[in-house]
Amino acid sequence: KLKTLIHAWATVGNMERASYWLVKCKEDGITPTAVSYGALLNGYCQNKDLKEAERWFSEMLKDGILPNERHIATLTQLAANLGDVDRAEM
Repeated sequence: KLKTLIHAWATVGNMERASYWLVKCKEDGITPTAVSYGALLNGYCQNKDLKEAERWFSEMLKDGILPNERHIATLTQLAANLGDVDRAEM
């Protein structure tokens, strides 16, 4: 499953590979789910990469997938941990 591949690569810190699988599915006409995007967001947040996490969050919105509380909390917590108060107040 897509979520499993993304989660596996994100867990070992290989966000390039995790992102690859989400992009590959989109290219193949498979729409990622909120769970798939969540796995990717979690990985970027675990790697403290707020910029990429926010980029994928925007991509999720473009795909018409509404964020849930977990998506928002993940980004907000990372922004707060990085001391970025403005982003933490999204």
